[in-house]
Amino acid sequence: MNNKKRSIIDDDDPYLGKSAREIIAAAALQYSANMGGFMGGHKGGSGSRSDSYQPFKKQKAFDGSGREILWRDKCITDFNLQTVPDLWKDCVLDGSEDAWRRYYLYRARIEKDEDARKNISNEPVDESDEYGKWEQETLQEIMNVWTKGDQSVDKVAEEVLIEGCPKWIWTPQRPTFEREENEDKIRSITYKSHIWAPYAIPRALRLSHNWGGKDGQFGGELNVDWNYQLLDFDHEDVERSNIRVCELCANKQDVIDTSHMTKSTCYLLRRHIFGAFCKESKLVTCSDRDFYRLVFASMGTVDRDMLKDPKDCSLGYSWCPWREPGFTQKLFDEKANADDEPEGEPPTDIKTYNPRMCSWLRYRMLDQTDSIGPISKYYKPPLEPKGSDYEEDAPSSGMDDGDY
Repeated sequence: MNNKKRSIIDDDDPYLGKSAREIIAAAALQYSANMGGFMGGHKGGSGSRSDSYQPFKKQKAFDGSGREILWRDKCITDFNLQTVPDLWKDCVLDGSEDAWRRYYLYRARIEKDEDARKNISNEPVDESDEYGKWEQETLQEIMNVWTKGDQSVDKVAEEVLIEGCPKWIWTPQRPTFEREENEDKIRSITYKSHIWAPYAIPRALRLSHNWGGKDGQFGGELNVDWNYQLLDFDHEDVERSNIRVCELCANKQDVIDTSHMTKSTCYLLRRHIFGAFCKESKLVTCSDRDFYRLVFASMGTVDRDMLKDPKDCSLGYSWCPWREPGFTQKLFDEKANADDEPEGEPPTDIKTYNPRMCSWLRYRMLDQTDSIGPISKYYKPPLEPKGSDYEEDAPSSGMDDGDY
């Protein structure tokens, strides 16, 4: 039996066989090269543009009075972008005028869909069209959970973002889905959205999340994945460029792959959106755990336990401590907080003690953000499917929070 880790990396990928530290180092060098030789990689380091850096020729933009303004200024004003904090502003380029023009036109087009989704309930539906009526009601329910419910993205952001941190800026698009034959249930669904840098940085994340199976069930028919693309308007025309789609994690027919959901990936995404991933940046934005939670919520997985998507679409395996004889008593005796919070209040009554279950997705998030709790530390992964060559563990990032 082949025991090698399953990988989605192409054979000709230049990172194949390299350690996480080597991959990040190479990516940082490439990122630096793309930025025109500008480096601000460590605290105390000073960077400068190389002689080869040539800013784009400024493009013209106009305000409502016909006065010429800069595209960067227009984006900052129209999209309420904040100034990059002093601590790491020297590590972030202002962006060329051409980049900001591309950013503005792209974002304005994407946000038209957000305007349209606000009027979902007002769209006329033929009452005789049974499928059309079900489709609209289902879409309305999903969007309400995703964007307005108690666990919506904005609610999660209110809960986890540090006071004073800029608002979590994201744009959901209408999910596309198919109905189970002869049943009013979802057979497959795709979520898409964008996360925009809250600071004056012309970057964004383009996200997608696919779910296929039977709602309320999981097993051999379940196929689910989460994906992202890094949009950097300063270096490419995102409308025309073939930007690589990176799979963050997946559960396909009981084969769970979290090898790309690592500390390194978290740092990469944080740096792309916030401009830095150092410890100081987390003190004014959010923790790594909460950042990952926001990213997944922005892809439709708003459930705080990461057990399911809207409409009871299960994400697969979860470990339930109370199913093991005597384990609830063991956790109670250890004074393990029922909500799995390391600093949470200890339990006082065994009769009402209900220790929190832990899904495979939540466990990976906790593990890779150094947030394992008093219950999740006992997490047991699912039994490996017969004939699988999958290994769950991934190499550590090799990075530390002292790097920007």
